[in-house]
Amino acid sequence: MNKALIFFIILTAISITAGCATITTMAWPDVEKEVVSQDKIVDDKIGYDYKLEIKENGFNVKSVSFCREKAAKYKITKKQHRGIVFIIIETPIWGLGLADWVLSYSVSRGSENSELVGYVPTGIKIECGDGEVVGKINILVQNSISGEVKFTETDDLGNFTLSGLLGAYKGFNLYNLFVKENGKTKYLTSVWW
Repeated sequence: MNKALIFFIILTAISITAGCATITTMAWPDVEKEVVSQDKIVDDKIGYDYKLEIKENGFNVKSVSFCREKAAKYKITKKQHRGIVFIIIETPIWGLGLADWVLSYSVSRGSENSELVGYVPTGIKIECGDGEVVGKINILVQNSISGEVKFTETDDLGNFTLSGLLGAYKGFNLYNLFVKENGKTKYLTSVWW
């Protein structure tokens, strides 16, 4: 038999059954990539901070725990769509290039697998827990203009007021509030008084 005829028969058989692009796509090794998804979880506690709530007769301080947010990381493997050159050649010769393209594309899409690798930190802190009452802690009140500092203390439920310390509410002085605990000072908020 003529070698050209044998080659033509083999190419026709390949084109009818799967096509050159489909066979190339199936034979090529998988392509791997890692993707961080939008799936988030809250991890263990990383610390705490103070939260100030405004009450009708003053303020309330609570200790709020913070947790680390993590995102799911997946490894995605799939066949890469190959053989575009074969499709361009097959289309005018046999007319099956478009069918081969669709089949090789579906092989590529159908071979996609995702596997959870683990969770990675996003760098975002999230409040976790309701907050605990903080009693008998020192509150440092600083006038932001003059720098004058005064102290007050919360009661057993974490409540305190500024009216006894600063006088009647006037609304035109800015005061910075800090919590003083174990020799460290943490900023709470600024209030107009």
